[in-house]
Amino acid sequence: MRPMARILAAIGLLFLASACAGRGDGRPPGETITLPPEAVRLVFRLPAFAAEAGQHTQYWSADRQYQEEFAEWRLDDGATAGLTLSAANTGKPVSDPVQPAEVMAIWPKFNDKRPSFGDVATARSRLGALSYQRVAVGTSACVIFLRRWPVPDPRVAAGAQANLSGFYCNPPGVLLTPDAAITVLRAVVLRPPRKQS
Repeated sequence: MRPMARILAAIGLLFLASACAGRGDGRPPGETITLPPEAVRLVFRLPAFAAEAGQHTQYWSADRQYQEEFAEWRLDDGATAGLTLSAANTGKPVSDPVQPAEVMAIWPKFNDKRPSFGDVATARSRLGALSYQRVAVGTSACVIFLRRWPVPDPRVAAGAQANLSGFYCNPPGVLLTPDAAITVLRAVVLRPPRKQS
């Protein structure tokens, strides 16, 4: 009977841990799926990413009020990047950074790090004005950025308030010049939403 009790206790702990993990991310109940290539909206048009598909997921709340899309890339040379599109049909999106520095809280890779931030600046991109900061994280030089749509914009999602945020980090030990940071920002692409059939 003791081995069975241990098994049941272990199952109970796993169930509790998974339930807590689901509530701990700040999202309402919903579903997360892996996106097929034809449904991907978040793209980095940088030469190093041309052959790298990245990982793309999409979350919808059960009531369809909130949507988030994530894309993350990890290159063999140590360069990393991530993009998040967060939208809400009513009210604020689930992830709603106001300043570029707040973008880091979205990505687990920055947990327990002590970043050194540069000044906040603005640059023109394919999406309009992006707020950004260069930041040193350990041995990596990065740029973090944010574009907010405080009013509904059909290019993002019909009737939704939204923001797009992200980061790019050079391979460890490689500097990221101001011009290189601007090149990264101009490489961020948001494809239009797919028409629902």
